[in-house]
Amino acid sequence: MIKTRFKLTIALAIGALLIAPIAVQAKKLEIEGASWGGKVRAGPGKDYKQLGSLKKSSLVTLLEKTSVIMDGYPWFKIIHIDNATGYSVSGYQWGGILCSFNSEIAGVHKTCPRYWSDSVEVTEKAGAKEQPIAPVHGNSDEDNQTAEAVISQCLAAENAAKRNGSACINRFAETCNESTEAYARGNPECSLQEQRVWDRILNAEYKKLMSLLDSDSKKNDLRGSQRTWVKFKTQFCPLSYKFTGGSMYKVTSANCLNRMTAQQAFEIYRLTETQVEPRTCAITHCP
Repeated sequence: MIKTRFKLTIALAIGALLIAPIAVQAKKLEIEGASWGGKVRAGPGKDYKQLGSLKKSSLVTLLEKTSVIMDGYPWFKIIHIDNATGYSVSGYQWGGILCSFNSEIAGVHKTCPRYWSDSVEVTEKAGAKEQPIAPVHGNSDEDNQTAEAVISQCLAAENAAKRNGSACINRFAETCNESTEAYARGNPECSLQEQRVWDRILNAEYKKLMSLLDSDSKKNDLRGSQRTWVKFKTQFCPLSYKFTGGSMYKVTSANCLNRMTAQQAFEIYRLTETQVEPRTCAITHCP
């Protein structure tokens, strides 16, 4: 019996020695950062229980980078202060909605805006002079989708319902603005993200129509009209901001660019139908 206890004591001591270096090594990985806002999970993945959520600019300490990857970003073990209790709380967040201060580290979106703070008042006051650029992949939460995915899914649904897809205009921007409170902060990024999607669709439809035209005269007419439209759009949409000022009107201008780009994509699509058999499917989702 004594020998057994002795062996057990030695085993525990050896185990402690083996574990200790790992704990020290993990502690050295501590990096100060912040969150773009979103859910904190009990483990590295969306299937784990939600422990809470962080607001945009909430300060965190990045403890460990896990090997679990989602949409190109790893999950991190983090620790943050619970403002309700004042206690430190640990959990996991996706790297795509995290940033680091002072220097960029692999696996997070980018460096944090230097004025970010746990104090919403401090952050918003400083942010009036400097607007951070939101992650290109989306919004305040890892559950939110990219503009590309939202518009693509909407167009597919419109195609299945035998509609032309125009109902998808602003589909991503509206949801993004609601979830990130971008209107309140005067951040036009939501509309600009969607606008880039429609711009790619417009370019694809334009090239398709150009390839179907049977004369140089028709091609020159299309090219000239498109150049005129681009000039008009880029001069007209910023007017609300130029005339009135205020960060809110940056959002209005971006909304205008998004809406006009999407509408032009559908106009080019309809012109293409004059050159081929009428298509009864949503734009860019024809078989």
